[in-house]
Amino acid sequence: MKRLLLTLLALPTLAFAQNERKHVRFLPLGELPDWKEELVDGIRRQTKPPEGALPPTLISAPNGAENIQKQGLVLRQPTGFMTFGPQAEGLSLHEGDVAAGVAWLKSPMPTSTFSLGVLFRNNADMTWKSPKMMLLDDSKDAVPAGSIRFVNVSDLRAIVKVGAQSEVIKPGGVLVKPLKEGANPILAGYYDKNGAVVMVFQNSVKLLQSQRVQAFFFKGQGL
Repeated sequence: MKRLLLTLLALPTLAFAQNERKHVRFLPLGELPDWKEELVDGIRRQTKPPEGALPPTLISAPNGAENIQKQGLVLRQPTGFMTFGPQAEGLSLHEGDVAAGVAWLKSPMPTSTFSLGVLFRNNADMTWKSPKMMLLDDSKDAVPAGSIRFVNVSDLRAIVKVGAQSEVIKPGGVLVKPLKEGANPILAGYYDKNGAVVMVFQNSVKLLQSQRVQAFFFKGQGL
């Protein structure tokens, strides 16, 4: 089983009017828990995954006293935007739709107008009970059209090769590389505990005009 996984997304360049509001979308990274089932009255039924095996299916966040933002979470799929005004003191994400009680995750409000909150399990205990978030500038300046951004939220060193040059991305690191329109050969892997490179991706990424791509390394299930 590979300790590091990679997912790629073609996320469009954002275009909103510039103002004091902050636009944040979220991307939960991870895998579904192993399928387990039991016999109930002669019928096989999936057993409920253990607590913390999955992120909440719905999160909410207050934006002032009377405005509640809501978004559903699906693994490896970006949410829609939550938009916060200048009165919002920070990001306080809650399970469910009422944004009450103890927050599932808290973070300072991002400074950039457009942000991507990369959600992932704690690499130490691999549970969603104590999630982590890497908050990234997601503007066209940070990730321009015609580029790919690699993000490493794992606890291992990743290595990527775009074109002729190989580069290492440390845990928590980010690397942005230009791409050409059309097919772009890309190799991606990581260094295991013995220092050997384990490949996780070897393919061509096809870039369309005015498109940008983002790639995320994250720790594998059960490791």
